[in-house]
Amino acid sequence: RKGAAEAHAAATHEAQRRWCKGSTGANETILFTANASAKQVAMLACEAHYGVGQCKVGRCGGFTYYYRSSAKSCACSKAVGEYEWVFRNDGHQTVGSDYSALSKTSVAGDSLFTRRKAALGCSTDAWELVYADLGDCRVAPAPGPLGRRLARRPVRSRRRGRRAPAPRKPRDTKAGAATR
Repeated sequence: RKGAAEAHAAATHEAQRRWCKGSTGANETILFTANASAKQVAMLACEAHYGVGQCKVGRCGGFTYYYRSSAKSCACSKAVGEYEWVFRNDGHQTVGSDYSALSKTSVAGDSLFTRRKAALGCSTDAWELVYADLGDCRVAPAPGPLGRRLARRPVRSRRRGRRAPAPRKPRDTKAGAATR
């Protein structure tokens, strides 16, 4: 009996250690593996917001990012409110410096963030940094059957054999990313 409990504890730890729960910066939650690349995290974030298959890679100046495939890329006329999930920054210092050298908000050294078109044209305030922590990992239960089974399974409390409440399972994302 002790061996089964240890195996369950090890499986639970392994499942939770490898999965992360994060934000897109646009009010959605995503699940990704702890060893996911910056490009994979940015794609998941974009697809959580715009829908699976609705995003593609763009490049403007030193930024490489995912954006809605029906939107413009690297154009001052991009619609206000459009998001970009940057996963590579080749030396830009500010969030909109690929459009305007006068941009204010620093992203120096940050290669994974979310930005939103905030104003028309290529003015100083055309782009805003909405989430600098894209890709930050908060441990989450594994998605799929193993994660659901582990999340539903009650955990024995150390006090008098009482059952502790099972951990909550993560919410599905808009894109339905691997949580079904």
